Amino acid sequence: MMPTMIARATQAALDELIQQAHHTKQNAYVGDDDVNDLLLDGYFDLTTVVRHVIEAMREPTEEMLQEYGFPYTREMVTANWKAMIDAALKEGQAGS
Repeated sequence: MMPTMIARATQAALDELIQQAHHTKQNAYVGDDDVNDLLLDGYFDLTTVVRHVIEAMREPTEEMLQEYGFPYTREMVTANWKAMIDAALKEGQAGS
């Protein structure tokens, strides 16, 4: 089963924060049982974290696709969703 959108976004944020902590020698501690338990000590680039979260949302979940019906096909909904995510990722980039 595909993870929920919240689970994917949470994991993307966690992964990016841990990667930043590793590369900058900052501190990020994750709880033993729950990825929601995160202790940060240092400076982190939240814009990059948010970009990773939005990228993790690029594929709609099954539940999202089930909300649409005739006249929309799964392919139409998926293509439109991806286009909106791509547009969000372009916002704020040079030249946009």
